Amino acid sequence: CTSRTDRPPVYHLAYAALAFVGSIQVIYVVAQEVVSLLVTIGLVLNLSKSMLGLSVLAWGNSIGDLFSNITLAKRGYGRMAFAASFGGPFFNLCLGLGITMILKALRDKQHIAFSREGAMGENCEAFLVQLLATVLLALLLTSFQGRRSVGIIMVTIYAVFLVFCLLGELQVVHPYGTDHHNEGEFVN
Repeated sequence: CTSRTDRPPVYHLAYAALAFVGSIQVIYVVAQEVVSLLVTIGLVLNLSKSMLGLSVLAWGNSIGDLFSNITLAKRGYGRMAFAASFGGPFFNLCLGLGITMILKALRDKQHIAFSREGAMGENCEAFLVQLLATVLLALLLTSFQGRRSVGIIMVTIYAVFLVFCLLGELQVVHPYGTDHHNEGEFVN
């Protein structure tokens, strides 16, 4: 029994498939452990799940997009990187929430999917609308040229958002919306 040297053996395809499945499993396990570690740190620091979700977990979720978009921009595909900065998270949001809400609605007898906003939901909505309006206005004023100043404005608004949410978490200021106690128990 001899091997042929002009083409790969048939079983290499099976090895590639197993390596792919194994890689996905390793990434899943590592991601779950990182999330568990961050939640533990949040419990030690007495931070709510909402605050962890809109800061550290969001950064971890976006780090892959950051590196790929920077690489695209450095290779001369700045417009593609700019579009991917909006398109990638938008696609993930629509697909992730869309599938989740559809499955939830199909499981419910009344075909209704309820969602809870959490303690920081109204803050996220208010700053998202402000950020989108600011970006649209800035791009209209610059003939849709994504200049450095637009990026600086976006990062500044995000920093103000994080500071406001942190101050709301520490109960220095009152966040938008109703009073929240015990991670989602609403008081009218």
